[in-house]
Amino acid sequence: MAIDGTYQVTITTPKETMNGTLTLKEKDGSFSGSLVTGDHRSDFTHGNIFENRLAWNMVVKTKFVTHEVDCSAEVEGDTLKGEIRTKTDGFFGLEGKK
Repeated sequence: MAIDGTYQVTITTPKETMNGTLTLKEKDGSFSGSLVTGDHRSDFTHGNIFENRLAWNMVVKTKFVTHEVDCSAEVEGDTLKGEIRTKTDGFFGLEGKK
């Protein structure tokens, strides 16, 4: 499965909907990448791949707060769909397309 590429993503939270860019790069059965929304960039490494399912965690920093989040998604062709789980605010929807 080819997950490499840049996905234009939408993150749906209870307070707002955010647009951003998720970049993924597979290497040796794992993947790394970054999520950029507005002025914020979060890089990550050591993502796990299970068939068409992806799982990774990252630290999201804003000027007010730092969140550790767990992410998961399924990839079907050029489409990605999943969720972002925060320890304090619950689950956020994640959808994207290459």
